[in-house]
Formats: sequence, C-alpha cells, structure tokens
Amino acid sequence: PCGLVCITLSFSTHIYALYAIGVCLIQNWVASQVVFGVLYVPLSIMSLISLVQAFRTNPGAVPMGAKPLEEEESEGEEDEENQGGMVDEEE
Repeated sequence: PCGLVCITLSFSTHIYALYAIGVCLIQNWVASQVVFGVLYVPLSIMSLISLVQAFRTNPGAVPMGAKPLEEEESEGEEDEENQGGMVDEEE
C-alpha cells in the first residue's frame, strides 16, 4: 500500500508540474513556451518513463542461470596483507 501511495504522489506531482508551468506560468511568452516544449516536456516524459520502469522492476530479481563472480587474487590484495608498513626483508 505504501508503494502505491508513493507512486501516485510522484505521478501526480509530475503531471501537476507540467500543467502549472505550461498553463499558469508561461502562457503569454512565446520564447518560454518554445523552451518548455523543446526541453521541459521531453525531459518530464523521460522522467515519467523512468519512474514507470523503476516501479515495475523487481529490485531483488536474479536471472535463473546466474553464477557468482569468481574473484582473482591480485598484487593489490597481497599488499593489503602486509598492513602497518612492515616489510619482510630477506638478505
């Protein structure tokens, strides 16, 4: 229930912002209407699409054939073992 309330609030905020800016704020200025139509509306639509994709995605999903990544031991990891600046000197 909380997720549905949050997604509804997010959608309504985006839609209201489009309405308020487009109808109430910049209705008489042609240059600002062009900027609004060319920049703000496409970006708002992309943000709504992103919101829908995030809403419909399962964050804990793992593909069926997924295997854990194998970690390779590198020189950087060997240096971490010698912490504290102590170096074994052989002479």
